[in-house]
Amino acid sequence: MDFSTPRPKRSLFSSFLAAILTTVTANASPQESSLELIAHSPDRVTASIARYHSGDTDTLKLVNLIIKTVDETIIDTPVPSVLNKPITPPSGDMHDYMSMSPYWWPNPDTEDGLPYIRIDGKVNPLRYKGDNVAMDKMVEGSWHCALAYAYTGEERYAAKAAAFLRTWFLDPKTKMNPNLTYSQWRLGWTELRASALLDTQRLLRMIDASPLILASDSWTEEDHANLKSWFGQYTTWYHTSEQGIEQSQAYNNHGSYYDTQLIFFSAFSDRTDLAIATLENYNQGRIAPQLDEQGGQPHELKRTRPFHYCNFNANAWVLAAQIGDNLGIDVWDAQSEKNLGLTLKWLEPYATQQKEWIKPTPIKDRDYLVYRYLITQAADHYPYLDKAAILTQLPDFDYSTDAQLRYIIECELAR
Repeated sequence: MDFSTPRPKRSLFSSFLAAILTTVTANASPQESSLELIAHSPDRVTASIARYHSGDTDTLKLVNLIIKTVDETIIDTPVPSVLNKPITPPSGDMHDYMSMSPYWWPNPDTEDGLPYIRIDGKVNPLRYKGDNVAMDKMVEGSWHCALAYAYTGEERYAAKAAAFLRTWFLDPKTKMNPNLTYSQWRLGWTELRASALLDTQRLLRMIDASPLILASDSWTEEDHANLKSWFGQYTTWYHTSEQGIEQSQAYNNHGSYYDTQLIFFSAFSDRTDLAIATLENYNQGRIAPQLDEQGGQPHELKRTRPFHYCNFNANAWVLAAQIGDNLGIDVWDAQSEKNLGLTLKWLEPYATQQKEWIKPTPIKDRDYLVYRYLITQAADHYPYLDKAAILTQLPDFDYSTDAQLRYIIECELAR
């Protein structure tokens, strides 16, 4: 996509939609798309838009749920920013992102409760007072509004998505500084945390919002370029800060998400060489070392919510594999002895309740749905994963509520 050439914005969406409907039908294979996406297949997103306009039942149900969610809970709500938090970062700059570490609590052995101590799996309510809550709202708001625009062409959705992005990343009065220095803060401690970098894994869900609204009047090529610039600055901090260097050496889901985020952010900010270099070592450098011979994840199985963390880690791998498809790097690596498919196969009998779960913490309803999403994304790459059979044994998605919307969207965009 050539950002140097001005385009007539009012006719662009109509032209794009006309091209989709003339090249892709609801029953056709995905065709080559002109969309410039990072996290999703441009061809499959184009095909999904075509299915909606052709009346595909499942796609219609999804889009109706997106529109209902946006109209009822997003379109008229205030746009969040890092300035809204009730706590001030140690720097004194409210533009610095700050969140509280989730599993840290007052110390029962000291009079003032400091320094905080870690209780794995038990979330301190202070976690819900930081910028992570506002970031979640920005991510969901911008992504859902961008999708509503991509499917319907209604400018009001693009305008709201643009407002979310512009406020959080671009407006000098409200934007976040491109670092996570004070993320996952612990009261009573002074050292910075490498695990803080996990907080921006939520941005992976919205990185394609910008290209999806480029056909609108509300978001310009200059906006898009400026957003890339912000992510370029963040990538430099992420990749070179002491916190980033330490996190890059993590051996569990922290290391997986370190690499996956680095791939996404560098690809989006046009540092494709860094993204590809990270992808080329992903399976052997990140996935294989975390698996035992059967496909279990020893580090995640030690946690208080082991099935959740096995899913969470595998999600990072799936995301990396999907962007690898866009950049021509095979992270699925079906020929290797240890790969993403092996861990999904190991989890299968527990997810389908053919075996009793091996840990005292039970598998929750949401865990089954996340596993369903992972199977939908990955199973076609591994012949030993019978997707149809597995899916019939798992709870189906509920289209009547937005609680599962994230997973329904990602499965639709992978069809």
